[in-house]
Amino acid sequence: MREIKFRAWDKDLEIMVYQGDDNDSGFFIFPWTHNAPVMQYTGLKDKNGKEIYEGDILSKHDLRDTKLGEINYEVIYYTDYAGFALAGLSDDGTERYISRIGVEFGNTKDLEIIGNIYQNKDLITNR
Repeated sequence: MREIKFRAWDKDLEIMVYQGDDNDSGFFIFPWTHNAPVMQYTGLKDKNGKEIYEGDILSKHDLRDTKLGEINYEVIYYTDYAGFALAGLSDDGTERYISRIGVEFGNTKDLEIIGNIYQNKDLITNR
């Protein structure tokens, strides 16, 4: 059975709060009284064994036009797939595309968490 866990971005303290954390944010499991986005654990881990949550930014080595480079993706919940997906940008940065984790990407062992959309917005451009 998949583990159901959550985290939230505390806008006041500018910290990520994980379910069960004991911290100074004023909430522990759910931020009922705060204006804080809640993100769910996907049930997947990256190549380093770190838990992947909505809002994480993942990096993947990819071969495009015979150039090896890093491509960054945002983890989102995509209702059309009724599940978690990776959102990336086209090479020119003008179009957003969605890929299903496990279908187009296969193994998450090729992906690495490099940040999240609240603390590392610069890793996903044209947001």
